[in-house]
Amino acid sequence: MSKDLLLGTWKLVSFEYKSNEELLFYPYGKNPSGRMYYDKEGFMAIIISRKDRPLLSASDDLIKVREHEKARLPKGFIAYSGKYEIFTDKIVHHLDICFIPNWVGTAREFYYTFNNEYLLLSTPLQELRGIECIGYMNWSKKPESSF
Repeated sequence: MSKDLLLGTWKLVSFEYKSNEELLFYPYGKNPSGRMYYDKEGFMAIIISRKDRPLLSASDDLIKVREHEKARLPKGFIAYSGKYEIFTDKIVHHLDICFIPNWVGTAREFYYTFNNEYLLLSTPLQELRGIECIGYMNWSKKPESSF
């Protein structure tokens, strides 16, 4: 893959997991929000969120927010950043900052395919919720004004 095809900002179109039995689940809902960015210096950043996360009832000031509301803030949200490498069949993200502390210092691999202005990233086969499945993230690189 040419690095030039990857550079810039991508908008998340869909994110789903499929098992061999075609069982689907949507880790960030059926209509997630997300952005992914790759720069020419080899850095990337990604942020994904459910659109239906509940609003905070007390305040926008996190100090005044009730503890049970703070506890649910992470649900349906992920963000990380780091260096990336492009290989013939995959992209590897080397995480140096991550919402999930255990992922810092790890690498996330994704197989890729391009289709017009779309980029499909798929995970290697993995076990989630006791089921072997593959995650599929579809990204669009339409101009920002059309987001």
